[in-house]
Amino acid sequence: MATKNIYVKDSDVPLVERAEKELGGSLSATFADCLRSKLGPERPTQMQRIKLQMGDPPVTKVFEGRWLVGDDENGIQAEPDNSGVQWGCYKTLYSVAQTKHGRIVVYERDPDEVEYGDRQMEIYESFEAFNNAKNGQYPAYPQNVKAAAASAIEVPFEVELDI
Repeated sequence: MATKNIYVKDSDVPLVERAEKELGGSLSATFADCLRSKLGPERPTQMQRIKLQMGDPPVTKVFEGRWLVGDDENGIQAEPDNSGVQWGCYKTLYSVAQTKHGRIVVYERDPDEVEYGDRQMEIYESFEAFNNAKNGQYPAYPQNVKAAAASAIEVPFEVELDI
């Protein structure tokens, strides 16, 4: 494990002591979490040329990025959640990529469809925008898809319950 020294102003010592007391755990882990939240998601490191086909007639859309969930042929299906959406009645496969600029691309398709007309691609400026996307009053994407993407880019994912 690497060692880095962080120097704290005398006036910030009470803040550090409070963090140790109230947050528990490792101060190093807390510091790293704070950096992640300030810096945003890590930019992709293993770039590839991603090609997605959709539309009728088919149009190929190409960008540089990395797959976080699935790929252009494989994805994950929605799992039941408490969002108010009946995800289980759809066969839609979801794949999520991160572009070289840190944007989030969601690619949706029906595995039984051989035509490209029903395939969809949405682009979000950030994971937060993707996570907060709505279709009317309901979430645009299942919780398990968002959780898998969050895990791949190492950002926290929580579902806020109003119970």
